[in-house]
This record gives sequence, C-alpha cells and structure tokens, in this order.
Amino acid sequence: MFSEHQKKIKIYVKAVCQGDINSFVLVGRAGLGKTYLISQVLEELKLQPNVNYIYLNSYITATELYIMLERVNRLLPPKLLVLDDIEYSIRDRKVISLLKSALWEGGNGKRQINYQSGTYRVSTTQIDDFSGKIVILLNEFKANNPILKALRDRGLFYQFEPTDQEIRQAVRELANKPYKNINQSDRIKIAEYILSKTKPKELSLRSLIKFYNLYLANNNLYKTL
Repeated sequence: MFSEHQKKIKIYVKAVCQGDINSFVLVGRAGLGKTYLISQVLEELKLQPNVNYIYLNSYITATELYIMLERVNRLLPPKLLVLDDIEYSIRDRKVISLLKSALWEGGNGKRQINYQSGTYRVSTTQIDDFSGKIVILLNEFKANNPILKALRDRGLFYQFEPTDQEIRQAVRELANKPYKNINQSDRIKIAEYILSKTKPKELSLRSLIKFYNLYLANNNLYKTL
C-alpha cells in the first residue's frame, strides 16, 4: 500500500530528527510526494524553518553548501538540513566531500569539516564539530556510483518505488480530500479522467494538483491536456 511506504518514510525522518542517526537518503521519481511527506513530519514534530531546520532545493555549489552547514550548526536541535532534488550538485566532488565530512566522524570522534575558498562569503575554513543532521531527497540513485553508495551505507536509505496500482489508489485517496472550493464529486471526476488518460509511468500525485488548478481556471480546461 502507498500509505505503508509513507509510514516507513515518516519513521525514518523521525529517527534522524530524534535519534543518533545523522542522515537519511530518500529516492523516488518526481511527483510521488517526497517533499510533502518530509514537510509533514517536520510540522508534526513542531520544527520551525531557520530555527530547527533549513530546506534547500535544486542546485547548490560547494561554497553555498559549506555556508549552509555553518548555519545549520548554529540552529536549535535537531539542526537539520534538507537537500531536495540535488542530483546535479552531487556530481561535484567538493560537494560530496563536504557531505562525507558532515556525516562521518573522524578519528577524534568529531565530524570536522574543512573548506578552502577565496570568496569573502566564507568567514572560516573549518567547522570544528558539526552536530547537524542531513536528509537528502533524490529522484534517482545510481547504485554503481561508489560515492553515492557510501552516502547510502552510512545512514538510513529508502527506495520509494510504489507500484502503478498503489499510485492509482493514492490518486483516488487524494481526490477524497478537500482542495480549495472544488467539491468531492468534481475532484473524483478529475481524478478518474487523469487515471484514464495518463500512462502509468507518467502518473503522479502532482498531476492531480495540476489538473485541479486547470479546473479552477476553467471547468473544462483540464480536458484539453
């Protein structure tokens, strides 16, 4: 069941936020609600952005990551950094090196991060004892990449791969939940239209929200896609 995947993911995020585990890597194709699930857990735990956690999505350079790690280390617990959709960033060896230093203890028992940069934006060259946590959301995971495999093996990892039937069921369940001023019968009608017209590998929860907004703009506009 789709909901069983969601429950496991929530348990893993809570384990990072409340326990001694430093990282969680969540992999699943776009549109399955990974970001929404993470935000739900953070809300349930009553964590506040820029107080207990920082959320970043899309591309980030090594310099920007180092600056974020400095900021995260000054937050209140659990000192969480959420990195969303960073496939391009982790192709950078400097980014990977920073992540490894942030997540794994050295011989002195500390997570020590060193970074040399010529930019004025970096005020220090070392984070002596990093105590933050990191959650990474990816759309794909190349298991043959030894660096990514090392990230997976040093923390929690979950491959979010619901079946086509589970996604179809999730779309129907989502259609039963309120959305703006669209009544339930119309939400169900829109959902069934999507399910009848969308190829299984292209189906996502995000599709339903997109069609909802087309419907709000024009009651028949959603049928043009």
